[in-house]
Amino acid sequence: WRLAIIWQFTEIAVWIGTLLWLLSTANPNKALTYEGLTWLLLIRDGTLLVLMGCVVREMLYPETDPVRTPDDPDPGGGIFCEVPADDRRRPEHRGPAIAAEIDEPV
Repeated sequence: WRLAIIWQFTEIAVWIGTLLWLLSTANPNKALTYEGLTWLLLIRDGTLLVLMGCVVREMLYPETDPVRTPDDPDPGGGIFCEVPADDRRRPEHRGPAIAAEIDEPV
């Protein structure tokens, strides 16, 4: 939850920064400069990249996922709860039968 809250705070900061930047045409003394808005956008983009990296890491390595554990599978997993937590579903971990099914045209 910590990263999601940080991301939402950066979104709020970008929104307020954009409004302050738009205010620069009316009163430049109470507004945000273009450089300040650019820094806010870069900080927000960096936060999004970190959040995306965490999601991709948990997809590739499900054993690091705090929700999906071997003892208690993901409650929203449905039919995918049967997949073992250490099965990474990457090409080097696929058996020949699975690889053959993927290569066959539908």
